[in-house]
Amino acid sequence: MISIIGGKITTYRRLAEQTIDEVFKLLKRPVPPCLTGKVPLPGANSFDFDRFAANLTSTSGLDASVVQRLVRVYGVHAKQIAQLAGDDPVLRGSISTDTGAIGAEIPYAVQSELAETLVDILMRRTMIGLDATAGRDAVDNAIKIAQQTLGWDEERARAERAAYRDYVQYLRPRPLPDEVPTA
Repeated sequence: MISIIGGKITTYRRLAEQTIDEVFKLLKRPVPPCLTGKVPLPGANSFDFDRFAANLTSTSGLDASVVQRLVRVYGVHAKQIAQLAGDDPVLRGSISTDTGAIGAEIPYAVQSELAETLVDILMRRTMIGLDATAGRDAVDNAIKIAQQTLGWDEERARAERAAYRDYVQYLRPRPLPDEVPTA
């Protein structure tokens, strides 16, 4: 059985693509190329993804791969995240090697999407938690930024870490590299 845990309207296509890829792998059949990312959403026929991403890359100074992720996840709101990142190396830097998410996505989730918990930030707002490791590689970095953004003290940070660990436990995420037992 394959289960989908919902997501934002801006990422449902990617989630659907990942799900179909898993189905074909389980069936041991070749995965056909996905075309859904090239078909505009209703009302978006005039949106030029490539031109928007290229413009944001040149104006923000962010790496093209970071911009591609931001545009895929946030659409035109990617520009707001790039502005939040500004020149701050923490907010411009990667907080998840698995997803390529950057630090500015945390304050964006809090300020623009009203996220209040680590679970909400990583699972429902930034989509970091929807990868194969359930975003566990981003927990420490996300907590540091959330502490600054939301004013969490160390006790709250420990509670958020524990709540996230408990939440993702049932997802049975792939082990992180430092969790893989060596022979």
